[in-house]
Amino acid sequence: MEFLHRLGGESSREWAMRVVLQNIIHLVLPPGTPLSDKEIASFLSLSRTPVREALVLLEEMRFVDVYPQKGTFVSLLDVDDIEEGRYIRKCLESDTLIQACRSFSADGAIALEANLKMQQNALDTGDRKRFLFLDQDFHRLICSGCGRERVWSVISKNSLHFFRVRRLKIKGGGVGQEYFHEQHGELLDAILAHETDRALDILNRHLTWDVETVRASYPDYFSRDSMSKKMYMFMSEVAPVVAGAM
Repeated sequence: MEFLHRLGGESSREWAMRVVLQNIIHLVLPPGTPLSDKEIASFLSLSRTPVREALVLLEEMRFVDVYPQKGTFVSLLDVDDIEEGRYIRKCLESDTLIQACRSFSADGAIALEANLKMQQNALDTGDRKRFLFLDQDFHRLICSGCGRERVWSVISKNSLHFFRVRRLKIKGGGVGQEYFHEQHGELLDAILAHETDRALDILNRHLTWDVETVRASYPDYFSRDSMSKKMYMFMSEVAPVVAGAM
């Protein structure tokens, strides 16, 4: 498990939860991995109580499963959780992109350009973990650049299951990070050119791919009954933007 330094003002429970969650979503702790509150507490030099409290919260978030007489495990991936997270992200990001194409700050554009250069550097040095951080931060900067900073906190909190399977997709070699970097550049160009329809099309391609392909490569990481029974309206189903509409 990878160690994360404790943040100022962070309680023992919050710290333990953040450490375990980050290790789960970055697949350091893959789906199905057994978790020991005693080992985690020892790793972080904490008592077992805040670690147990953290695991309870992670269970409520569906990242941890507790089985009586068996133990605590990192939850297997569930298609419904993944698709719901992707749906939330697409809906909120698409609306944010519409606003960004109408009005985007000069400072925001500079920040995105700088982020893209750092993404390229991460690709050149083979630093996948840094690229993932910059990838997420690129989307945060889009929200910030059009005055919707709080939207990203909602997106990131509710799309962690989607992020976990997206991380798995990259790990499996299905799509290289160069592909996402190229789309980020296209998104920035569309925003600066005020091309709303183009930006929405890029986002649709950016976030849409077949989860079943990932499951076929990692069947043991998915729950056996993991089959989406819900209908989610994705970007391609959203009514086209009317020119000049506010």
